[in-house]
Order: sequence, then structure tokens, then C-alpha cells
Amino acid sequence: MNMDQFFTIAEVADRLKFKPSTIRTWIRSGRLAARRIGRSSVRISESSIARFLRAASPSVEDLPCPPPR
Repeated sequence: MNMDQFFTIAEVADRLKFKPSTIRTWIRSGRLAARRIGRSSVRISESSIARFLRAASPSVEDLPCPPPR
């Protein structure tokens, strides 16, 4: 059984070096998956963060090509 670690919005913001408001925007837009705990608490799983970072990373195809010589 895979037991993910869960983080608060503040912890994710600190870990990714963004403001908590940015993390909330990503959650609202669906870019970052999160779970609501009760009425006001939100938790983000480690696997959700990993998926978000993979999706946000440029692939080799997205990198600019060097100019021809």
C-alpha cells in the first residue's frame, strides 16, 4: 500500500518557493490536485506535487533548438 505524505498549502509554497496564494490558484484551476479536509483545511499529496512538477517541466521537444552553423 502506497502511503503518501500530505502537506499544507504553506508547506508546499515554502517547498516550491511560491506564495501560498499561487498554490491556491493552481489548486482552483486544477493544475495541482489537493484534498479538502473539513471545511477550511486543504492538503496536497507528495505524488500530486511530483505530477505537477513533471507536467510543469519542459520536455526535450519544448526546448529551443540551437541555430544552425
